[in-house]
Amino acid sequence: MHPVTFSTVLAGVLAVASLWLMFRAARDETLDSSGRRIVAYPRVLRICVMAGWIVVITLPLAARGHGIIDGPRSTVFMACVCLALVLPLHLEVFGSRITWDGYWIYTVSPWRRSRRIAAASVTGCRFSWLLLSYIIRTQKNGLIVVPLFAKGIPGLLSVLPVKPPPYPPLGADRGSE
Repeated sequence: MHPVTFSTVLAGVLAVASLWLMFRAARDETLDSSGRRIVAYPRVLRICVMAGWIVVITLPLAARGHGIIDGPRSTVFMACVCLALVLPLHLEVFGSRITWDGYWIYTVSPWRRSRRIAAASVTGCRFSWLLLSYIIRTQKNGLIVVPLFAKGIPGLLSVLPVKPPPYPPLGADRGSE
């Protein structure tokens, strides 16, 4: 087998195995926090983000030490590129969460303001294969995007006043996405 083909196949197998591991970790039950249930990213994904930070720190230094890049400008540029890849993932994984109690759904995200949404205002729920997320539509508060790899999704879906798509979505109708 040609080395490029083998490395491509190996990368594909590793990617599928990683996605499977994250999905298996996300199937755990929701966490309790002061009377609320939580949808949050699982520990395995948080560990992956921490590993990403190790790469951000060590990769530019290792590349410079082995002569792959030369000079402090190149080292700083490479560090900035690595940082630009890991920082948004860190903000999403450690800064996003959805909690709910019997009446309210609370969302916290680094990308938008925190919201308190009446559970009764949910008007629809669908699964997006493009985003690999459950999309919950509300009357006045827009969309709630719940990533497939988050923990606690079955609990959240069970309290919605509308019929949600199945969890896990495997085998569900892919529609036009």
